[in-house]
Amino acid sequence: YKRSWVIQVPKYIRNLFNTSTFCFIQKEESPEKIRFNLLTDDRMFFTCWYGNDMYASILKEKWEENDFWYSYIFGDKKAPSIANKAMKEEQIKQHTYTRWSEYGTLYGMTRDSFVAFTNASEFSQLIKTHTQTMYYQMAILVLTQRASILRFNAETTMLTDLSKDSSFNLQKNIQALYKNYIEFRNKIYFREITPYIQGIEMYEKFQEVMKIKDNVKDLDEEIQELHNYVSMESQEKISWLATWFLPAGVVVGLMGISASILASNMQLGENFNWNVLGWIGIGIFLSIISGFLVSQYVKFKK
Repeated sequence: YKRSWVIQVPKYIRNLFNTSTFCFIQKEESPEKIRFNLLTDDRMFFTCWYGNDMYASILKEKWEENDFWYSYIFGDKKAPSIANKAMKEEQIKQHTYTRWSEYGTLYGMTRDSFVAFTNASEFSQLIKTHTQTMYYQMAILVLTQRASILRFNAETTMLTDLSKDSSFNLQKNIQALYKNYIEFRNKIYFREITPYIQGIEMYEKFQEVMKIKDNVKDLDEEIQELHNYVSMESQEKISWLATWFLPAGVVVGLMGISASILASNMQLGENFNWNVLGWIGIGIFLSIISGFLVSQYVKFKK
């Protein structure tokens, strides 16, 4: 499966990688290279810490309706990119972690940002360090989870579209998808990443903003539906083969019985029993009729 679009990667990013190992555009595709695919939108994710005593004292009281705090969270340059007061307050509450709000310390999380705001005290420098290290790594992990889910969704949709193509090995590709998905659940999709209560709360808040848990639940259902579809097809093929070979089994059984009767008659020196040939003829006739019915059934299904 190949995409029709081409990823145009800036030169300053391409220079960060070894071009003999990575490929960025369609014509460079090679099984020996690690391929880049566009999964999320083209908005750049940013992290930021800001310490200011004046704004910290203001945000202690009315952070829910503060235009500066909204613009800071969502990366707006001057004024908030919203003109509805109720909706603005709702979005601020949805994207703000407030455990230390009465100290003037707030954290903001969106799909495109992770920001921290404190006063300018020496203690706040510790939060600055955490923003550059632990919180940054948390943001990278949640972004990886979101990108992985989008990738799995795209592959699931692709497999669903190609399920009607008889030349496409659907079962093999679904098995590969399921294997990669299990690896994602075990190595990337962590329920907790720290024993500390603040880290647990911030991680859960970040996952909530990114809708990670809801998307994983939906993805579980989509992959299970694909698995059920392949299982149903496999059972249908097995049933078809069993139906097809049933007449042959009947004939073999009848011939075995008839042969044993014939052999016993010959050993006993009795006259040849012509009923044996009759039974064989009936078996052959039944197998022909059954084969014809099966072939008509197959044509009807197609």
